[in-house]
Amino acid sequence: MPFNKVDYIPNMPNGGYDPIAAQEQQKIQTKRWQVLVGTFLCVMLLANLFIWTRALEYQSQAIMHFAYTSQNAEELDYIAQQQLSLNQKRLTSNSTLQALSTKLREDHLIDLNVQQLRYMLSATASETGKIITLQTTGPTPDLLEDVLQQWLSLYTSLLEREKLSNGSDEERQYQQQLAVLEQKITEQKHVVEAFSEANNIISLERNENIIPNKIKGLSNSLDEAEAQKAQALAELDSLNASLASGQQVERPTDRPSIDANRAVLQALEGELSALSEQYTQQYLQRDPEVVAKQQKAKALKEELANQIADSQLLYLQDSQRNLAA
Repeated sequence: MPFNKVDYIPNMPNGGYDPIAAQEQQKIQTKRWQVLVGTFLCVMLLANLFIWTRALEYQSQAIMHFAYTSQNAEELDYIAQQQLSLNQKRLTSNSTLQALSTKLREDHLIDLNVQQLRYMLSATASETGKIITLQTTGPTPDLLEDVLQQWLSLYTSLLEREKLSNGSDEERQYQQQLAVLEQKITEQKHVVEAFSEANNIISLERNENIIPNKIKGLSNSLDEAEAQKAQALAELDSLNASLASGQQVERPTDRPSIDANRAVLQALEGELSALSEQYTQQYLQRDPEVVAKQQKAKALKEELANQIADSQLLYLQDSQRNLAA
């Protein structure tokens, strides 16, 4: 039987192991490790170069503590949170940073614009609702300390001016009422003195009259009655004058609740004002939370106006009753 096909089986020594292929594979693996180690060393070198060559950053911090008063604990928490949020936003608002930039340039020859200050300064409110942490960050520690001190000084001065401005109108009103009252009392004393002279009451202290004790008691009673009448009349006149000039007059018993509503309204308006400095009017009109705050401020303003009007009317009625009594 003829054979026309021969199967060739190559000689594979040692059970199929090829030493040349194994050597090539070892070279490839060695090169891979060399590349990996080289890449790692290169990354480490670049990282160390970046760390050692970059400018150092320093920080300087200060703490502002705020205190608020209210007769209602729940209302106090709300006022504290609103006021703290307002102060946090005002500390980094454009108007505050512009004023700080001007102050640093004119008083300390430090030229920093608003954008540079915005990157340098930060204000963080605490969860307690009473503390704001001020922080400056940059490569120059001496500059950071100076900027932080001027920032803190500028804002505390702003708060003091607002406090004095809010209290000056009320103090002026009290001074006017006191002056009118003193004038009325002086006029009534002159009436009493004229009455004493007309009835031969020369001196109550030296007992030179026939019935000194009775006259003295009568004079004291008259003084007290006239003083009360003068006080009631002065209060009514001052109240009418204030109302005629368009001033807001509040009954003392209504003042705590009015002040509480006024504080809440001021907090809302301040927050809305701060938002208007940061965002456009079109954006604010589309934000549901901002729209809700605007509506709440409007409703609270109307409620406060009605509350003040009712208080003025009741105050006027009380003064008229005191004068008639």
